[in-house]
Amino acid sequence: MAVFRKIWRQKKVLFLVGCTVILLGVSDVGKSIFPFTQMLQPKRATEENREPILKMFVRQMERHPQPDPWYVMQFVGNGPSWKTQEWNESEPSYILREHSGWLDTWQQISPQLFLYSAYWDDRDWVQNAPLVRIFAASSTQPNELLTDLTRAECLMRYEHRELGHLVVRKVNATYAKVTKDNSTEQGYEFICKDPLGGEESPSDVTLTTNKQDESQENTWIKVHQFQASVTQTSEEPTFGVCVKPLTSELSKVPNVAWQIADFIAYYQVLGASKFTFYDDGCPASVRRIIYDLSNEGLPVQLLPWSVDLKDLKLTWRSYSDNVVMSAQDCVYRNMYKQQYTLVVGVDQFVVPRSNSSLSGLIQDLSQAVEGYFADVRFAHALFCTNYPDKAVREVQFPLLSHKKTYRRQISEAYQGSQYLAKTEAVEWAGANVVSKRKILTPVKWVATDVALLHQYAEAQGPSLQCGIFNEDQSANLVVEDNQLPLGYGTNVTNLISQWQKYLSVTNAA
Repeated sequence: MAVFRKIWRQKKVLFLVGCTVILLGVSDVGKSIFPFTQMLQPKRATEENREPILKMFVRQMERHPQPDPWYVMQFVGNGPSWKTQEWNESEPSYILREHSGWLDTWQQISPQLFLYSAYWDDRDWVQNAPLVRIFAASSTQPNELLTDLTRAECLMRYEHRELGHLVVRKVNATYAKVTKDNSTEQGYEFICKDPLGGEESPSDVTLTTNKQDESQENTWIKVHQFQASVTQTSEEPTFGVCVKPLTSELSKVPNVAWQIADFIAYYQVLGASKFTFYDDGCPASVRRIIYDLSNEGLPVQLLPWSVDLKDLKLTWRSYSDNVVMSAQDCVYRNMYKQQYTLVVGVDQFVVPRSNSSLSGLIQDLSQAVEGYFADVRFAHALFCTNYPDKAVREVQFPLLSHKKTYRRQISEAYQGSQYLAKTEAVEWAGANVVSKRKILTPVKWVATDVALLHQYAEAQGPSLQCGIFNEDQSANLVVEDNQLPLGYGTNVTNLISQWQKYLSVTNAA
């Protein structure tokens, strides 16, 4: 007992000695003097890079020299050049309105595989969470890519875990095909399970495949983090609009810039809080109107989606694959930023018939089903652009939604329609319906007298083509529908009047 009393009297000395041992154990000096202390640390890292804190800070500034989240990014040559500048007609300019500090682009990591974006997912209902989702695409047939897919490994980089250090951890990556058509499959989702169990999230990730050159440097992509925002607690539901990729096919649309303005103005009237567009080779006039409206302060962003730069080439074989991949990226991009996400094309308008806004419609639907749904689907109405115009009031601008008021009867109106998703409840998005959702949150169908999806086109898929107007009308296939121009036309026109200076004849090509 006397011995223990003597030790207790020296407790201050013991405390100081203990602190010294701990500090030496976790420092580089301590590890070299007392190598046995490393045995006490979990061996999670397969690779560890250390940099002085000042060097790491300079490197970060070089990587992201534009701290302001509102900027324009322009491609020059093979890579991006960060600088805010005026519109350049000869080169594509991309508009990013996010507080994330970087712009996702397709990155080639092997001769056949491209990576676009990565998202940290720690939702408690998601299997194997926390994890990182990496969205990828291939330039080759699925059977030629099988080895790359099955042997892919994920490198996850953690910054600031130790002062001035970068830690890289390697885990096996699992993959899934994003769409169901094996013959045209191009889109893939890779899952990288977090080796730390959620203690911290990685800042960057990449994939390695057996076909990569060992001397090739890793191509890192940054990881988007979910962050809850005030939109979750706002009284009125918030929704973002995810727009299907804008392709070169838009060059065939007359007055295409006016149609883009019509689309943005309409959903702005309905209460949209954000628009996300993907540029897959769209006309310059489309990029220009989005650019101009972004400078007006509208919450619109345009993201690069196509790859066609010298040695890089990615052309989508299936438009369905293209839409699913962009929808998947967009839903995760909006996670915890908007409560709901609407996935539509630029020729598709969801028209509430019992509310004055889509936000109000969402609120009514949530109350009717007690919030018990992951996505709702709207019945489809095809307004044939080859049918004659019948404006119900004087048309000030060349807007299809104000001139086309004849629609074709559809027997299976919910087939191939569009959806509005509760963003947090979606795991896999789809082109026309959520593919995988939170358990016990099924799809709901909206009655046609509550809302209807108007589409302005000559066809809705190969199964439904617009016929000759007189013959269709005689067969009772034609319905006159004035809901959009009468209910929302004035507000839409007032908004577009403010943008008229951007919609000149030269910009409407």
